[in-house]
Amino acid sequence: PPPSAPSAAAGGSGSVKACVGRCKKVEGGDYETGCVDACLDAPLQLKSDDAAKPAGSGTVFNVLAHGAKGDGISNDTAAIRASLAAAAKAGGGVVLLPAPHTFLSGSLHMQSHTIFRVEAGATLLGSTIYTDYPHELVPGGRGNDTVARQSLIAGARCQQPHPSGRSCVEWTPLVNVTLDGGGVIDGQGHAWWWASDAGSPAAKERPDMIQPALVNGLTLRDLTFRASPNWSIHPLLCTDVLASNIRIESGQFDQDGEYQGHNVDGFDPDSCTGVVLENSVINAGDDCVAIYSVRGPTSDVVVRNVPCHTPLSITHGNWGTSDVLFEDCTVRGDWGGDH
Repeated sequence: PPPSAPSAAAGGSGSVKACVGRCKKVEGGDYETGCVDACLDAPLQLKSDDAAKPAGSGTVFNVLAHGAKGDGISNDTAAIRASLAAAAKAGGGVVLLPAPHTFLSGSLHMQSHTIFRVEAGATLLGSTIYTDYPHELVPGGRGNDTVARQSLIAGARCQQPHPSGRSCVEWTPLVNVTLDGGGVIDGQGHAWWWASDAGSPAAKERPDMIQPALVNGLTLRDLTFRASPNWSIHPLLCTDVLASNIRIESGQFDQDGEYQGHNVDGFDPDSCTGVVLENSVINAGDDCVAIYSVRGPTSDVVVRNVPCHTPLSITHGNWGTSDVLFEDCTVRGDWGGDH
């Protein structure tokens, strides 16, 4: 049988690079091929095991019970936030957006040990009112904190802002956050693009649709992400990220059959460690997958079985990107042909 990954790979020093370093060398100085392959697979297995663990309690917090209308017209932001707050107070649980409803909402901060479930047949619809995405601090990691419009789905929130309002004294990372359910998250990006083209100053500062920041143990599974105002999914300063069986439709096809959008990238992990994107489809109006290290290093990334329309890239930031595997990925588009 092929060698397995060294057991220490699951420990604190368990990067792919460290795992390969513990493989046996064969004649010529190369490492055993089977051991190297096992090391590349190890992060994927670790994320899959983590995803099977329940997030917090099994209590269900139905947003309808907290006042949501679910008619796609009424703004349900307050009701969904109340459901998230109730789950946080209980130590976790399932915040349920049930079918067949459409829930219109502005920015939402996830909570630790919580499953945010958009049920199959349900839609979370991003508001097109700019003030529903307030300016808040975004963690800078090894750089400086910044102030930007908050995303539709956000992660950690600053617990103690600096008196200047330009930085945060205390960030509290989130733990064990899941988005799933089989439904749709629609950012209504077209409205933002048209307003930006028309010269609206507010629309030129378009928010990302999903920007979970400072999350340890993030799972995105069985969801469709559609029409993002800006980048679609932007994990920031996260560890142990699994995105599986997701579909991203961030832009739109033009008359020539090419997929276009306004900088609407698909999946952009930034300054993250331990990321797996697998068995998913991405049609992006810009980069399909772009790996950044703007606020800190990014390492141990596996992208497997992901057909893409438009480019797929590795973008290095100030802190470097390492230990990245792309496997069984097909890229189609007119920015350099098919790959």
